[in-house]
Amino acid sequence: VGDYVRTNNGKRIYHGTAYFTAAYESDKLNADLGVSVFGSSNQRWDKYNYIGDNVDSDVAHGFGASIKGGVLYKVGRRNSIYANGGWYSRLPYSNVWFSSGNNEITHGVKNEKNILGELGWKYVWNTGKVELTGYAAWWKNRTLMSGKYRQLDAEDARYMVTGLDALHTGIELSAFQRVSNWLEVNAFASIGNWRWKNDVNAIIYDDYSGIEMGRVNVFCDNLPVADAPQTQIGASPKFMLPAGFTATIDWQFNDRMYADFDPLTRNNPDDREHSYRYPSYHLFGASVSWVKAWNINADRKISLNVFMRGDNLFDTTYIERGKDGANHDLATFRGYWGFGRTFSFGVRIVL
Repeated sequence: VGDYVRTNNGKRIYHGTAYFTAAYESDKLNADLGVSVFGSSNQRWDKYNYIGDNVDSDVAHGFGASIKGGVLYKVGRRNSIYANGGWYSRLPYSNVWFSSGNNEITHGVKNEKNILGELGWKYVWNTGKVELTGYAAWWKNRTLMSGKYRQLDAEDARYMVTGLDALHTGIELSAFQRVSNWLEVNAFASIGNWRWKNDVNAIIYDDYSGIEMGRVNVFCDNLPVADAPQTQIGASPKFMLPAGFTATIDWQFNDRMYADFDPLTRNNPDDREHSYRYPSYHLFGASVSWVKAWNINADRKISLNVFMRGDNLFDTTYIERGKDGANHDLATFRGYWGFGRTFSFGVRIVL
């Protein structure tokens, strides 16, 4: 008890933010604006690999800012249109400052920049609503890193990819309808096109010492962004049953989901084949809950919620996430299967 195995380190992070917000509201027009500036300091300590004054690293400092705003115009009693936009200069994550895994501060660390905007339309009626949104987001100078800790027999090298640009565009649709006093339905659909937009290079680190071993070119221009379905459709009916019972069924279809590219296998400028695309899949879930409330006095009550949830009810086999291989196929793919059929049960008491 209390032993340290292969590691005894941590970080001291201090963060401060100043912000300004403004809003305007009228019968027809709503508008808001937000501006923020922020800064942080990051210091790493390591009592396993260092002694004396070297236990603490130098302090890495960073500053960033953001501005965002939106406007909603009510065309009529039921129709409204809106536009939102923003610009961000986000501070690097702490592990980027110390990407080597030791107390050496990474040189040339830059903020990630993001410019985004969306246009939308919303229509509401007495028992429901529908909303359609189109968006575009330009990511500049993104950083990808391999896992900080790995198994002893792992063969992958540690790396950090910097300077990545990405463009995300897409359309999202959501709808809600209260069919009756005992049934309401939510549904959604989205389709996107998310691509990396440039070739970059990666820093390769020695697994043991964390010393930079070299740099390799990474040819990833126009590869799909990984680990999220770029096509998604779903629906969820909710049943309000007698005696305080509620039941929900949900369905979700995921498609056009890709593996992460591996910088060590993207060093051929003639290899522009997409990363391995996961097979599409459907997931079904359901939940049942019972709620009962008792009045203790005029100002206080106690409620009891008993619930049960089941996920992946048909025990579908699907890929959760992973890394692309040299041949961009299932045979060379390395990753993780999603969870099979699972059930959970709980009780919640609110006093």
